[in-house]
Amino acid sequence: EGLRNAITEAENDFIKNKATTSEGEKGDTSGSCGCMLMIHNNRCIIANVGDSRCVIIKNEKVDFTTTDHKPNTEEERERITKAGGRIYQTARLFPLYQNGKEIDIPWRVSPGGLSVSRTFGDIEAKEEKYGGMKNVVVALPDITEYELSEDINFIVLGCDGIFDVLSNEDLIECSKIAIREKNNKKVNELCGEI
Repeated sequence: EGLRNAITEAENDFIKNKATTSEGEKGDTSGSCGCMLMIHNNRCIIANVGDSRCVIIKNEKVDFTTTDHKPNTEEERERITKAGGRIYQTARLFPLYQNGKEIDIPWRVSPGGLSVSRTFGDIEAKEEKYGGMKNVVVALPDITEYELSEDINFIVLGCDGIFDVLSNEDLIECSKIAIREKNNKKVNELCGEI
């Protein structure tokens, strides 16, 4: 509950102090997704908003992953439509390919046009006076508690810049190669390699 309150307070503080100017005009309209993790003894508490992801690898397999907040999932679609929003895809003029595979046009949320359904900021999707709607795009995190054990190989937190390109299984392979070839690298250098 404390973590959920901290996230809500951070969102409110951003909207109050950055997204609007002291004159009450539109300020910073940017937004972000986020994934946070706290470890205390053998407990791991994970909070995610949007499509940043936490993946826990145990015995060289994916044991846990957060769920991306995409508008076309059943839970998010229902939440969005109950709040008065809608989801849509833009028309495809021709097929798009990445790495030899056809890629889908992303589902988006209206208002705002975002391809995620939960974010920090993004006042143009959230604030009525800027064309948004309350409770359509929200900063409400999913919070999960996970018990750590000796057979955890690693935990990765990453944004869609990683997970739009790599599957969870690709991530395991990249991590295994970097760890195997670590050559006395420090942890931060190893993370860069991965």
